[in-house]
Amino acid sequence: MKGAASILLSMLIVVSVGPRAAYAQAEPWVAAAGPPQYFAVIVEDIDRAADWYGQVFGLDVLDRWEADDGSAAIVNLSSAALFVELIRDDRAEPEERARGFRKVGFGVSDVRKVADRVEAATGVRPRVSEFPQHGVRLVQLRDPEGNVVQLASRLSATGEPRTGPSARGELDE
Repeated sequence: MKGAASILLSMLIVVSVGPRAAYAQAEPWVAAAGPPQYFAVIVEDIDRAADWYGQVFGLDVLDRWEADDGSAAIVNLSSAALFVELIRDDRAEPEERARGFRKVGFGVSDVRKVADRVEAATGVRPRVSEFPQHGVRLVQLRDPEGNVVQLASRLSATGEPRTGPSARGELDE
C-alpha cells in the first residue's frame, strides 16, 4: 500500500507540474492580440441586448438564428474591430442556465470621450477611474442585463491618454 501511495503521489506531481512548465516560456503564445476582438454573452432578452450592443459599439447585425421551437437564439453583431455573439438559451431549467460573463474589457483611445457620449445619450455620466499604478483610466458600462463592459485607455507619464503607435489595436472611442 505504501508503494501504491508513493506511485500515486508521483503521478499527481507529474500531472500538476508537467503542463505548467509549458506556460513558463519566455515568449507569449499570442504576441499581440488585435482586432477584431470577440466576446459572447448569454442574455435573456436578445433583442434588447442586440439594440444596446449595436448602439454602444456601433455594431451591425450580421445574422440571427433561432431554434425551430424558439428555445434558443443567436444574434451576431460586428464592426471592423469587434465581433459580439449574443446567445439566448432557454433549454435548461432557469437555475441551471449560464448567464452573462463576469466582465469583458476593451482598449479605447480615451475613456473620457466615451463617458461624454454616454452622458449625452443617457443623461447619466459613468464614473471614470484612474489607476496610475497600472497606467490606465477605466470606465465601466452595464448592458441591459447588468453585465459589465470595461473600457480602458492607457495613461502617459503626464496622465493624458497615449497617442500614436502605442495606441494601435484599440477600438475607436
